[in-house]
Amino acid sequence: IQALHRAAERNPADPLAHWALAERLWEADRGREALDRAKLAVRLDPGIDPRAETAWLAVQAWAERLDVPEEAAELARALTRDRAGDPRAWLRLARCLTEPGQTPEALAALDRVVELDPKSVEAHDLRAERLAALGRYE
Repeated sequence: IQALHRAAERNPADPLAHWALAERLWEADRGREALDRAKLAVRLDPGIDPRAETAWLAVQAWAERLDVPEEAAELARALTRDRAGDPRAWLRLARCLTEPGQTPEALAALDRVVELDPKSVEAHDLRAERLAALGRYE
């Protein structure tokens, strides 16, 4: 873990260095540190390495396990502010908003995904699922 800390310190803008450290921290039962480091990896990711998507999935899962699920949604909201033109950021937000009271925000996020990427199958599927849960079959 110390070597990974040093690597992340030497390369503070490298999302994969932070992600590698996050994984080891999680394995060492240092959950809070792991979640924070994984969130940093996601923030730094320019969107070109599939391993960063794994970091995002870990943020969601680890936030749930640490009983702070709102942290994943807060990170997703921050990403939509920082990367308003990136449909993946909006899709991540929609996936985080699973509570019934969050449906309007989730649908708005999915609308934004479709504006940015009209062929996004995932956005259309998720939108259909959310609407069906409301009994709306449009």
